[in-house]
Amino acid sequence: MSRRLLLAALIVLCTVSGSAVTALAEEPQADQQKMMEEYMKLMAPGANHDYFKDFVGKWDVKSTAWMMPGAEPGVSQSSSESTLLLGGRFLMTKFSGTMFGQPFEGVQIDGYDNLKKKYVTVWVDNSSTGFYFMEGTRDTTTGVLTETADWPDPMSGASVKVRGVTTRKSADEYVYEMYITPLGGKEFKSFENKMTRKK
Repeated sequence: MSRRLLLAALIVLCTVSGSAVTALAEEPQADQQKMMEEYMKLMAPGANHDYFKDFVGKWDVKSTAWMMPGAEPGVSQSSSESTLLLGGRFLMTKFSGTMFGQPFEGVQIDGYDNLKKKYVTVWVDNSSTGFYFMEGTRDTTTGVLTETADWPDPMSGASVKVRGVTTRKSADEYVYEMYITPLGGKEFKSFENKMTRKK
């Protein structure tokens, strides 16, 4: 970063910070206390973040992918490792193995957004340069997490609807399924990860 750009960034930062401090100082004491309490609630991990603890560890992964409805699936084996980040607020999972005969690496970060009141997933891998986001809710009775998104279709450039479902089978096994609704078509199962904890 050039000195000029760095100086400009510092000026903006100081200006924004100064404005925030001034605004806070002008707030009545009771309002400041309320704001601080709300902020503390939003930043604190809770029961929805505890959900991620069961996924921590190393896993064997069997992946099955369908390019289109009725097509012969591709099957591959890989492994993953999941760890908690930032005081248990997020779960990071690193995947490594092969996909369609090619080396494959992927990183997934899951969390629960207290402000949105939704689970959020971010995915990146070495098969593209895109960021893929999903968000959704977890059924408190079954524990099933369902997330949805609109993802760009690389062939048409339009968006397609995507649905991801995570189901715990036991303490040592869970399944992730992805469903896609192609443009003008019906939803079909496009991907499945069967995760088994390494012993």
